[in-house]
Amino acid sequence: MATFNQQAVETKKAPAPRSISRQALLNVFVACAFPIHIWLIINVMREVPAWILRLSIWDLVGVISYSLMFALLETSVIFAGIVLLGFIVPGRFFRHKFVALSTMLVFVTSIWFVILQYNSWIIEFKRPFITLIWGLTYLIAVIIGYWFVNRRPKLEAGINNFVQRLGVLSFIYIFLDVVGLIIVIIRNI
Repeated sequence: MATFNQQAVETKKAPAPRSISRQALLNVFVACAFPIHIWLIINVMREVPAWILRLSIWDLVGVISYSLMFALLETSVIFAGIVLLGFIVPGRFFRHKFVALSTMLVFVTSIWFVILQYNSWIIEFKRPFITLIWGLTYLIAVIIGYWFVNRRPKLEAGINNFVQRLGVLSFIYIFLDVVGLIIVIIRNI
């Protein structure tokens, strides 16, 4: 039979961690790299037929290398923003489920920007009302995602497992980014 003090200890929530583990940071970097590189592959494969007709092989490698280098830069900037958000926002809101919430935020944002890229007329024609609606629906999607990750432990576990399995694939992308960076440096010497 548990005493009153034991019951009070058992029902208390664990405090939010003061720092973010290296493994969590690595998983979030993988989560940031994956959608950016998938979108890079889609866009490069869409343009390769036209590039093959106009460019030499070395120029084609150079163009793809610049794209890979930019993907590495974009991944790093988004990762830095997520980590900064993890330290600015109180731990009980974000740090306790850092990998799952960060992955949700990166994926929702990626999907929203893909939609925006295919509907670029929203920005080109400077329609403030439509831009406001787009921003509000994005914010609602992030809030719903945050709620689902916080309320559904199986969803959190599924996201964490998914990100851990993405590790090898994303590190192949990162390796190709570094190769692209080296090629860009060699081309500009």
